[in-house]
Amino acid sequence: MADSDSIVSPTETWNIGKNFSMYHVLLPFIECKRLVKVCLFGVEDISEDMIPIEMKNKNKVNAMNRLLEELKQIIDDTMFVMDSKTKKTMDGLRIKLKNVETYIDGISYECIDTRTGYRSLMLIEIHYNNSLKELRSILSDIKVPLNIKDLIFSSGGDLDLEKMKNEIIEGG
Repeated sequence: MADSDSIVSPTETWNIGKNFSMYHVLLPFIECKRLVKVCLFGVEDISEDMIPIEMKNKNKVNAMNRLLEELKQIIDDTMFVMDSKTKKTMDGLRIKLKNVETYIDGISYECIDTRTGYRSLMLIEIHYNNSLKELRSILSDIKVPLNIKDLIFSSGGDLDLEKMKNEIIEGG
């Protein structure tokens, strides 16, 4: 005979899953969005826009490397819930990430002024833009299998969206 305290209800399971999704999906997606902004502009906020181009280029390269790692981590953290179909999709995204990783060293080069010894980082725009485009595509595509496996939006039956909407409208 099972103890009633040891039975886990679907709501309790979702509460645990919600925390997992928060730390392994939502927060990394927020970080990815921030990193894409730095990849595009070299800074996170418009108030930082006055920094030298060399510093922006360094920020862009660092952000792209971090974006790559963040996407790899999202896949690694969520593979255990994937079925054969979504696993195949995730494996395809993992291969795309490995391709980007292979070419990411070719997105920039260091330029040295022989008179002053000053070093600056220069972007190879075509490679940089292609790599960023591919990473943004992966970031977009990764949401589909995660959503299918309820890691973004839950398809749970005991979630009453109409009730939630009314509570928000009525303020309580």
